[in-house]
Amino acid sequence: MDISTTVAKAVVALMLLNNGALIGAAKNSQKTTEIRDAAKAKTSASEKRLVPTGKVLRGTASWYGGRFHGRRTAYGERFNRHAMTLACRRLPYNTRVRITNLRNGKTAIGRVNDYGPRSRHRIADLSEGLAKVLGAKSSGIAPVKMEVLRQE
Repeated sequence: MDISTTVAKAVVALMLLNNGALIGAAKNSQKTTEIRDAAKAKTSASEKRLVPTGKVLRGTASWYGGRFHGRRTAYGERFNRHAMTLACRRLPYNTRVRITNLRNGKTAIGRVNDYGPRSRHRIADLSEGLAKVLGAKSSGIAPVKMEVLRQE
């Protein structure tokens, strides 16, 4: 980048600052951050109110992601491979579950948003994000315990 380009950018920035555009952008950025933080706090608070129902499923879970990212699930919502979701044949849509990887003891809370898995020998297909948190991504499958949760 030569000196004339740098000077031109500085002049444009000063003009925008004079018009208040940069100040407005900074305020919007701050509002966006506040909204995002409030949403995270709300999500955390709602997950804290989840209590076990007593129903427990045990078996093998696999994970899916990549080529399904952005496609519609069986229930019509867009699949996000990074989200904390899973496919399960035995539980209804939107059911929240606490999943424990029995190999390493890691746990996470997920939400049923798809029907599956394709293999009848598995009890769930975890999203890639959920598999990563549980430490099951590298092995592909993991023995899991799924506790069904409900809001208190």
